[in-house]
Amino acid sequence: MAISSDTESIAGVHIAVGTRNKRVQVWALNAGNQLSNIFSVELSTTVLWVVHFLGGDMAVFGMYDGDIYTCGSYLGFIYSPHRGSVAIDIGQTLFLIDNGVSGFSLHKMSDSSCIRTYDTKPAKSYLKQVAFAENDTLVVGGSDNGGVYMFDKSSGALQRTLRHSKTGQVQMITVSSSLD
Repeated sequence: MAISSDTESIAGVHIAVGTRNKRVQVWALNAGNQLSNIFSVELSTTVLWVVHFLGGDMAVFGMYDGDIYTCGSYLGFIYSPHRGSVAIDIGQTLFLIDNGVSGFSLHKMSDSSCIRTYDTKPAKSYLKQVAFAENDTLVVGGSDNGGVYMFDKSSGALQRTLRHSKTGQVQMITVSSSLD
């Protein structure tokens, strides 16, 4: 199941849920903390993995097929099926995935085309979380070898590897920007 919220909407808080039975539902939460249904749709073939608000629209990422939709409009197809996480940049023009093959991939939101890959040389294919950091200048993600990788988003150069352990998986990560 996937869940996302949009607190920036002029109309109030919106909550989106994607379920394994291919359904996307969006609700509005009013000032009295009551939910009202905005819409509910079942996608014909896509099992949902990630839902994300994009201003007044939203993106839905498929779990097994790599399909990407926006509010029912087909956006594109990712040729390397993503089974890990998806991160969307601040400007909502790029998305980052754990590509399940070589590490992480950066794609254009407009047509799903791959801009760059960040190679982590995985020995096994485990689900790993990815994120943008430092105002979208860094790509950060876990690994199957105990490391957390930090890449320069623009050049693709490995900036640093944070070692969590000598072996084992780093599947879940989170990033936080300092308020300097």
